[in-house]
Amino acid sequence: MTSGTPMKEQQIQRLYSFEGIRNIIALYGLGADRLNDPDLLGPLFTKNAVWRCEGFGEFKGRKAIREGLRSIAETRILWSFHAMATPWIDICEKNLTATAKWALWELSKATDDSGCPQDSIMAGFYEARFVRKDNRWFIKNMNLQICLHSPYPADFITPHQERPT
Repeated sequence: MTSGTPMKEQQIQRLYSFEGIRNIIALYGLGADRLNDPDLLGPLFTKNAVWRCEGFGEFKGRKAIREGLRSIAETRILWSFHAMATPWIDICEKNLTATAKWALWELSKATDDSGCPQDSIMAGFYEARFVRKDNRWFIKNMNLQICLHSPYPADFITPHQERPT
């Protein structure tokens, strides 16, 4: 059996790259929904990555990102459900770097200005740069631009609450 042509192999590798980046986006959403689980989120980033979102902060380096995102979950976004949607991914010609943009729709229990938990909805857009090292993709830079963050009068029953009887 002969192997495919170099062009076919490159195309297959690009397809694997698209799926690898989509999986990172999905894992990021899952980690965020698990109270910004540092053990799930940390390995998604390079050691010198940058995460930023106006109103939430900027964290430089994997350790700072792990700690910063965990702090947000402990003090500001107490429960969340992230729906990551419509990823647009552009992989460079050599398949070593990529950029991606995707939409966020989020239901959450967030603290208001007085520190009281309140149901809210959030929408925005992520932009990220990815790098490939040792056949694995990592987030190099991530920026979240929030377009909508509003109280939502739903009285969400979250996984951390008892249902009323």
